[in-house]
Amino acid sequence: MEKSHSSDRKALTFAERLHYGLGTLGYNASFYWVSAFLQIYYTDTIGVSAGTLSALVLAVRLFDAINDPIIGSIADRTHSRWGRYRPWLMFAGLCLPLSVIALFGANSEWSSTGKVVWMCIWYVVVTVFATCYDMPYSALHGTLSPDSGERVRISSVRMACSQVGTQLTGILGVPLIIYFSHAGGQRTGHGYLVSVALVCLLAIPFAIWPAFKSRERVKPLASQKQIPLSGQMRTLFKNPPILVLTFAMFAFGFIGYGRGSMMIYYCTYVIGNPKAMSLHSFVNMAGVLVGTVYLMPTIYKYVRNKGYIAVCGHLLCGVASILIFFSAPGGIVFWLLMFLAAVGLGTLSSAQYSMLGDAVDYGEWKVGLRCDGFLSSFTSFALKAGGAISPALGLFMLNAAHYIPNTVQTPGVLSTMKITISIIPGVFALISALLIWLFYRLPDKIHKEIQKELQARRELEN
Repeated sequence: MEKSHSSDRKALTFAERLHYGLGTLGYNASFYWVSAFLQIYYTDTIGVSAGTLSALVLAVRLFDAINDPIIGSIADRTHSRWGRYRPWLMFAGLCLPLSVIALFGANSEWSSTGKVVWMCIWYVVVTVFATCYDMPYSALHGTLSPDSGERVRISSVRMACSQVGTQLTGILGVPLIIYFSHAGGQRTGHGYLVSVALVCLLAIPFAIWPAFKSRERVKPLASQKQIPLSGQMRTLFKNPPILVLTFAMFAFGFIGYGRGSMMIYYCTYVIGNPKAMSLHSFVNMAGVLVGTVYLMPTIYKYVRNKGYIAVCGHLLCGVASILIFFSAPGGIVFWLLMFLAAVGLGTLSSAQYSMLGDAVDYGEWKVGLRCDGFLSSFTSFALKAGGAISPALGLFMLNAAHYIPNTVQTPGVLSTMKITISIIPGVFALISALLIWLFYRLPDKIHKEIQKELQARRELEN
């Protein structure tokens, strides 16, 4: 085991933060096809029923969430000259975009069984590769610098790049699909496949970039030669900050993935124009960037408690989301509220990702083991569990309301679509705000004392 480089400077250059952030740009540019377009692709273009798809999405995404602690444990035990986490980014950064392309390669002329089998196989493959990338990538975040303030700056760049990757796919998705479909404005399987392939292949260099350019500065103690399962579990259950953060990430996944997967239905049938998805993605990107790049770092200068900042983000997102239900679809007030909800989402996400490294430090201080990957895997598990339940719930509600693809929808179906992008995520955000306010207890003052003690331990070993 390599010794900790405690002498490494804490402040990273902007270029170093950007090297790390570019990875999530590539990851999200690929994976957002799955988050936002997979469901409507299989219901409206390939011909899988919403009820069947709801069960498939829930089953596969929950499998993906359960898989996270396994990958996290393996990543923590990885030994290479590139460190513990960067080799995973090279491997999964290549495989994830290619598997997403295959997932969108179904054929509407296949039998119902053939369609379902194809989706199940490739959806599982995609989610496994997504875990192999996203979990080590999140663990890498906390190893780039030991400084809590620096982690805020890293998180801001990370989330900004994440939104650029995500929303570029959202902005370009429908226009590209329609263009390559050559079907007079209709969306065909060929249009989806070519569009997905184009974006995913371009995303690969960004996804693998951190494997070459990032550096793991915060490392386990030299004496940590083995990581027993019992020790890993102690770093989890004796760690209140990580437990609170796990629920907060569940809420983030529930809100973000749920709304993202339902927005294309909302734009197509409630607003009446699928190209409104591009405007939504642009508004969402602008709002999240304001929250990530400006609001979160600005508040942090005055309130040295990331938990309180996350609370503010959840409150703004929750109130704006609920008000969306009462606004005219596609009107000025609607888009303004979508922007404010996105500002809140950007603020809370940036705060929560920067909280992860601090919570890992807490676990090391409390138990004596550093398990970045294992603890990151639990927050990733929660994120994906929320991201599984919310889209599946949306599809279940559409099926219960008797959704029929490519037709004029009933008032009940339209109302269901409105609820899934407003009331449901809004209420969940408010619940999350309350829980973080009550139970997160790791402000900067306490974290700095923990860091001093951890540094003293490392100096004794050196």
